[in-house]
Amino acid sequence: MQMSRKNSSFKLGRLTRLLTAGVMLGFMLPLSAVSAAEDATEKATEKAEKAENEDTTRYFRMEDWLITAERIPTNRWDTPANVTVITAEEIEANHYQDIYEALSHVNGVWFDYLGNAFINGCGQVVLMIDGQRIGTDVPQSLIGRGFDRSVSLRNVPSMKMIERVEILKGSAGTLYGADAIGGVIHVITKTGSHEETTVDINAGSWGQRKAEITNQGQYGNLSWFVATGFGKRNAVDFADGSAYPYASIVGSEGNYDRNLAVKLVNRFDDSSSLTFSAMYRNDSDFHKGVVSSSMIESDMTHHNLHNNLSLTYNFKEKTSTPGFLRIYNTEAQYYGTYSYYVPRSDGSLVLDIFHGDKYRMEYSNTRYGLSYQNGWELGKVHKLIAGLDWYHDSAGSDVYYYDGVHATGEDTLTINTAAYVQDTMSLTDKWTLIPGIRFEHYNKLGNYWSPQLAVNYRADDKTKIYASWGRVVRTPMSFKMHASEPTMDSALAYTGDTKVLGFEHEFDENTAISASAFDTKFGNVEREDYGDGREYRTDKKYRGIEVNFRQKLNNNFSYDVGYSHISSDNDSTRIAQPNGYRLGLRYNDGSWKLNLLGIMASGFDGDFGRAWDRFPSSYAIFDFNASYAVNDNFTVYAKVNNLTNRDYAYGGSPLHAPGRSFLLGADCRF
Repeated sequence: MQMSRKNSSFKLGRLTRLLTAGVMLGFMLPLSAVSAAEDATEKATEKAEKAENEDTTRYFRMEDWLITAERIPTNRWDTPANVTVITAEEIEANHYQDIYEALSHVNGVWFDYLGNAFINGCGQVVLMIDGQRIGTDVPQSLIGRGFDRSVSLRNVPSMKMIERVEILKGSAGTLYGADAIGGVIHVITKTGSHEETTVDINAGSWGQRKAEITNQGQYGNLSWFVATGFGKRNAVDFADGSAYPYASIVGSEGNYDRNLAVKLVNRFDDSSSLTFSAMYRNDSDFHKGVVSSSMIESDMTHHNLHNNLSLTYNFKEKTSTPGFLRIYNTEAQYYGTYSYYVPRSDGSLVLDIFHGDKYRMEYSNTRYGLSYQNGWELGKVHKLIAGLDWYHDSAGSDVYYYDGVHATGEDTLTINTAAYVQDTMSLTDKWTLIPGIRFEHYNKLGNYWSPQLAVNYRADDKTKIYASWGRVVRTPMSFKMHASEPTMDSALAYTGDTKVLGFEHEFDENTAISASAFDTKFGNVEREDYGDGREYRTDKKYRGIEVNFRQKLNNNFSYDVGYSHISSDNDSTRIAQPNGYRLGLRYNDGSWKLNLLGIMASGFDGDFGRAWDRFPSSYAIFDFNASYAVNDNFTVYAKVNNLTNRDYAYGGSPLHAPGRSFLLGADCRF
């Protein structure tokens, strides 16, 4: 495979053309029918208003309903799973700038410096957007090839487009396939419901400036939601001024982000619709860092491109067992350049003659596939769902070395075929039993079974006790199976299991508590060899607990607190938050919204083996935001992140934390 910088924009392949043609046919025919029927304006309006009031996205906003745990809408009190929900209202109230900021305040969740999510200590996490698994990703240079790396959240669209995010903690391999070991992050986007345009503009520390625009509306049976944005930032200042000049990764010198997302929904009737989704993101980072113990500093530029297209036919909507048929195409590309310099005794830098000027690395990953799911309600006891997944995954690489050598990694082709079935059995008014099983066949890895069993006891209307066990499978990402990749973790699959036990209780509508414990282990009987006599330990074990408490004191004040403890038996696994704490203090009087959010941790081993890479073992980070609604259509806001200017090992890696930063913005609707 040959790639060049000129090829940084994606080429539309056969599947893309198929999607485009399908969308044109799917929307043009119904729209022509709408135009012919416009004389019946009053009846059509009444029908549209009724559809809007009953729209499933509004139905899913109900706090007591979940989608991700069973892949169908279920009452959370009958769902045997630990699920946290971030709503559009929370996103708006806190003016979260990206998905990382929102998820960082979820108990038991953190990120590394490459944007990979960790849940319950494990980096094997599945990302879903509107029910579609986002499975393509590429390495962020050589440092991104470690064992615990999952798909990056760089794929997620603008926060303005998100209706809600459901974070499922624990194994979900039966429904979502390999790598759903730590959990699942499911981003559910908004569906256009009324005519509205929003503009959000902000600016702040480090030259940060960002603008986001959305537009939504309806015309007959067609609705749309479009979001686009552009952001840019200069070099980051480090917390406490404590970043040593030659820390392993000195930090970001700046970045930019461009994104565009379009969602079109054409409703055929009250129970079926066609959805077309297109998402594009282009972001770049500029870094300085040290790449070896000889103190060689490098200039690094990372470009990341993501493209996602899908066409989904939804049927049996607004029933307890909805179904869908989806065709999709996802693409990702990474492009990085590196220049090496050697520091002189006087502190200046000189170009390293041995390494030359620079070298360039390029990776690409493309996936297209089909997904189908259907369900049946059998009497009052069984809700049965079954599905089929198939995808074709290809990856390749080009490396242009400093001495002019050009190495092309062999294209890697992975074909996955999977089938799953799950039965939600309502044995009594209090007991729910959910068995399920998944079969997956990989052309390069063989066959894998992922059974799962969960039970839920609903002690009363607002109390549940649950337990689950699931077999987990971890597969290597496609780019890891290149001929040019190192042997470590290159082409092996790992199996294991996850056990979860928990409860949730709501004392009243204002006060609730939840707690859970988990135990996860997976690995392979083989040990991989670096080639120089060292062995890589492949087994992984994680265990931990989590407790959350929230209370609304009155109409204005509320708070929530959380604690998590996570440990691992593997010496190579660095838990960023062995003891994690979350705090939220909130005030809302309608016009004013004030939020103080805390992220605290202790028990971290901050010694990375080098004198300049020692970090505090405990820290407390506080973010504050305030907003004032001038009227229903205009809001101004301010944010201060890392109020105490505290330094810590960002994401459990030798990267210093960003220092205190400020942001001012305004949100207008019309």
